[in-house]
Amino acid sequence: MNHDVMNEEASSSPDQHGGAPTRLCVCADAFGLHPSVNDAVLQLVAQGRLQATSAMVGAPAWLPGAAALKALEPE
Repeated sequence: MNHDVMNEEASSSPDQHGGAPTRLCVCADAFGLHPSVNDAVLQLVAQGRLQATSAMVGAPAWLPGAAALKALEPE
């Protein structure tokens, strides 16, 4: 499936009631829980598919994950 086409269609089509296009904010959960969770979140951010994440600051993978988040360029 071509996600770019899907996103373009979803963001440019009016909703079923003829109003503004539907917008969706996607938030990942449990960043810092495990390196694989961090990797998945960072990959989604790099693909432009994620707008937010919760942070488990006491979890084992938080410190290295925080450094990776800090290194991201804001839009």
